[in-house]
Amino acid sequence: MQKRLALFILPVLLIASAQMVAAQDHAQNRPLGRPVAIDKLPTGSLYVLDAKGAVHAVDFIGGKPVVTGSFQFPKAWTAADLASAQLNGQNVLFVAANLGMTGEISLYTVTGILKSSWSLPNGVSSVAYDPANSILYATSGHTPEIYRIDVGMGGAPQPIVRTPGSQRLGPIVFDARHNALLVEDLVLGAIYSVDLAQRKAVFFCGGVRSASALKFSADGSLLYVSDDVTRDVVTFSMAQPKAAPRVFAKLPDFRSPSGLAWVGDQLAVSDDEAHRLFIFSKGGSLEDALPALH
Repeated sequence: MQKRLALFILPVLLIASAQMVAAQDHAQNRPLGRPVAIDKLPTGSLYVLDAKGAVHAVDFIGGKPVVTGSFQFPKAWTAADLASAQLNGQNVLFVAANLGMTGEISLYTVTGILKSSWSLPNGVSSVAYDPANSILYATSGHTPEIYRIDVGMGGAPQPIVRTPGSQRLGPIVFDARHNALLVEDLVLGAIYSVDLAQRKAVFFCGGVRSASALKFSADGSLLYVSDDVTRDVVTFSMAQPKAAPRVFAKLPDFRSPSGLAWVGDQLAVSDDEAHRLFIFSKGGSLEDALPALH
């Protein structure tokens, strides 16, 4: 893996600083900071990425969300996104962050031990993982490029496609059913579908102001989109993507919805400006929040 000399010491710093903190008696009161991204595997904790360089583990104890551990990476880096995955039988985390124009994607154990890292010269905006092929996809933070990283082989990031007419790409999600990616243009508000076999991107749907996260329903029939401008979460029909989106959740407490993750049949929505994690039922009713709403 080729890395810039200026970034040579980063893994050492990360290994030294990223150690999971064990849960304490008052773990439920530990602050989330500004949660910019969240993700969860079917088994394991819900992981929350804090804008100030921390990853928090959230477990549901007695049905209530509780922060049960945290680890830190260098605060000089600006947090962008995270994705949880299972690699060689172990749950792991891909954490994306930026320092100036340089993007860094780091592979951690869930206890905060750094295993690998990759640099992207034009920054990183979002990441998505293909578990069947151990491939990580990333959008550039400053160009309309999508990168491919073969995690199993340990190769360097390779640009695979540019979305037509795009200026700056945001959230990305992997579509296993169609071997495709969905990715949003932060400037145009358009979502593109990327055929990975043909490495071709086409317009999929519009009507989004500024998406912060994309997530499929369990059966793949709906695309959930959090929008930090309209302050809501909407759904698009995968069968009729050109149809108007339907509002799934819109709260007075929303400030800037930033991430989406399924917790069983509930949808967790992070909000970085509200400093909260909201939990919704499958039907869109608010079930809980961390910290609790008063």
